[in-house]
Amino acid sequence: MSETDRRELVERARQQWISALTDLGGRNTLLYYKDRRAGTLDLAQADPPALDRFLETGSTRLTRLFTGADVRADAIRRMQAIHRKARELTEERGIRAGYLATGLATWDELFLTPAAPVLLRGLTITPTRARYDDFDLVLDDEEEVNPVLAHKLATVFGASLDNTTEVPGFEISDRRVIGTFTYAKLPMVRDLEAAGDLLADSDLVAAIAGDPDAQDAVAATERQQGGPESAIAEAPEGDYSVLDADSSQRGAIGTVLAGQSLVIHGPPGTGKSQTIANLIAALVARGRKVLFVAEKRAAIDAVLSRLVGAELGDIVLDIHEGTRDRLRIAHDLGGTLVLAQQPVAAEPEGRRRRLADRMQRLRRHVGGLHEVHEPWGLSAYRVQSALLGIPEPARTPVRLALVERIDADVAEGVRDELREFAHLGGFTLRPSSTPWFGAQISDAEQARRACALAGTLTAEKLPMLAHQMAKACASAGLPTASGYDEQVHLMRLFAAVDRTLRVLDPAVYALPASAGSPGMLERRRLRSLWLGPAKPSPEELAGAVSAAANQLAEWRRLGGTGEPRLPDGYAVLSQLFAEAEQLLDALREFVPIGPDATAAVAALAADQDTPWKLPRLYELVHRFGDLSLHPLLDELARVSASAALAVDAFDYAWYSSILDRIRARDPRYAAERGDALDEIASDFRERDVEHLAANRLRVRRRWAGLAREAIDRQRNRP
Repeated sequence: MSETDRRELVERARQQWISALTDLGGRNTLLYYKDRRAGTLDLAQADPPALDRFLETGSTRLTRLFTGADVRADAIRRMQAIHRKARELTEERGIRAGYLATGLATWDELFLTPAAPVLLRGLTITPTRARYDDFDLVLDDEEEVNPVLAHKLATVFGASLDNTTEVPGFEISDRRVIGTFTYAKLPMVRDLEAAGDLLADSDLVAAIAGDPDAQDAVAATERQQGGPESAIAEAPEGDYSVLDADSSQRGAIGTVLAGQSLVIHGPPGTGKSQTIANLIAALVARGRKVLFVAEKRAAIDAVLSRLVGAELGDIVLDIHEGTRDRLRIAHDLGGTLVLAQQPVAAEPEGRRRRLADRMQRLRRHVGGLHEVHEPWGLSAYRVQSALLGIPEPARTPVRLALVERIDADVAEGVRDELREFAHLGGFTLRPSSTPWFGAQISDAEQARRACALAGTLTAEKLPMLAHQMAKACASAGLPTASGYDEQVHLMRLFAAVDRTLRVLDPAVYALPASAGSPGMLERRRLRSLWLGPAKPSPEELAGAVSAAANQLAEWRRLGGTGEPRLPDGYAVLSQLFAEAEQLLDALREFVPIGPDATAAVAALAADQDTPWKLPRLYELVHRFGDLSLHPLLDELARVSASAALAVDAFDYAWYSSILDRIRARDPRYAAERGDALDEIASDFRERDVEHLAANRLRVRRRWAGLAREAIDRQRNRP
């Protein structure tokens, strides 16, 4: 960018800054003056000759301007309010606000009623007595045109006080009023108006205005000068702090000492004033001059009090009151020059070596504490901080074997999955909590099929089988079966009877029990009972007869009456039983079923939620297994962990495992721990207090030397 373009760019930015600083709103008393019950004083009721003398000589006493008792009392009351406000603005914000305004300009506006002072003349108001019942009024020598009014006319109407034809309804009333006309940003506006060439010559200002070449130049300068660490040496010799400072405060000081520009933001109590005091001391020790300005006097006092507390108040010349306090400034300057001639005690030797050693060891530990370790992207400090926030019930002894595979993103996923696992009941799943425990259900279709089987058996097949079985038992003369296992036993007995009656006459059940091998006549009789299609062998016949005898014995044991026989509707009963067994076998492929199938299937049918959860639970278990989290899961299951406890326990195990890895990786972190580190830190604090006190002597000695050199140069001038 050419020099001409740069100057035009800075000029446009300057005008924008001036416009932004100029308040044209209704709260600006330089545009919208209002008479108030207190805080303004209209001189319309002043004695005309006395007022003329005041304007001519520039000074008077308030009570001489007003002759009437009531008017004078009202003027005193108003002046008391004006004086309080003017003094407050001067002391707190450094703003001179007391003025005599001559002429009030008005014009037409839609919503507000303008009343802008035309001429302003500074007014010093001094109470004559402690009762504040009279005041000396002293006018400045020069009066000025209201700059805000001029800016308003120029920017809004394109007019000036010499030519107001374009301003609708513009008039100037002949009034003189005393009041506090505050325009806090007026000094900045005036500086900007007067510093056009100076601003254009500054690379920093041009960079802020948007000049890319200037921005590159400023950035290159900062890179060459280095960061804050390059300005503050690691050794105590390079540090001139006179008050405590943490790392962020030292970083700010280092940035300034490196020649860089910065803005420091911080809420009250964060050490801004202390940082400024340390910065002043460091700059003075390096032979620099420091101008410290603040919007409010309280901010200046905060810094001064800290320098005074560090016994360095004499290096500061307080010129806040400016030319109105020449005598006090001269007295302070004289005292400072006399003090500079006095010798300053030398600093004791050998104090810094042990401090440097403690600083080095603590910095080494801090380096290890804040070193970021991959793949987790965490430092030991952050890990320790996280561990401190984990509640006691979650502090598990479990450590993660594959912690290197669990970075921050994976850990966040595990937390979500643990919450899901807990909400699905994964940590409370027990054989006693659900009949589906251990069921082999791996997808939603299997869950649907298992639920359907349990529902069909409970609602249809098993009740129908029980009903038919009750009828069959009544028909056959047997007691009713009390459960599914007895039903199975009866069905097996009926099936055996059916097989016997297919090959033997029912009279077989009436044969007397044989004590030995049957004789020839007995064998002939048995053959006469045979109904089979072919002649049986002796073994086959004997086996069939023996089976019939066993069936009769079981029939009698069950309490049956008469001989064993098939019940009415046996075919229907047999078909129902076969269907029930087929459904049960299908259900057993998913979940084990005990001997009391009726109750077991009813329990399965009653729990319709668990089967649908199992596929996702098994999927999560497999996922956790890939990360070797089973030991943690087992511990969480033992305590039936909630989702919150599961996540906290994982975090504790994860962070603890990371910390173990850091100790193994970084000897800086593992070297100083526990009581040894506390001892080093305690020793450092003691040495640092001594160092701060020694720095005050070093700064004072350096300042005194520079002051004497300046005095000698002044004396040697011709």
